[in-house]
Amino acid sequence: MGPRGTERRPATRLNANCECVRVDPEPDGVAVYFADWCPHCTRFLRQMRERGLEKRVSLVDISDDDTDPRWDELRIEVVPTALRWNGGAVVERLDGVLGRGLSAEQLERFLSP
Repeated sequence: MGPRGTERRPATRLNANCECVRVDPEPDGVAVYFADWCPHCTRFLRQMRERGLEKRVSLVDISDDDTDPRWDELRIEVVPTALRWNGGAVVERLDGVLGRGLSAEQLERFLSP
């Protein structure tokens, strides 16, 4: 259980059927934070799938913006947002833009070395 009696949702990946499957929370690499009520996230996740990017990131559902502590802990103000993790710390971020979210092209550039 997390703060305020909430259970933290695990990080997930999209499988071949576009279903979320569980992975370790916030592993090293890039995690994309999204909410199921967000139309920009729905569009973004579809674009990711079309480009095959879902295999290169972990997806973290933070749909409950009232109780999920990660909104505050990670200073997420707009979803989708991508965070690069290394050794348990955020080392780089790609924040969504209010009213637009992110594009798959932006994520692809973020993932490039």
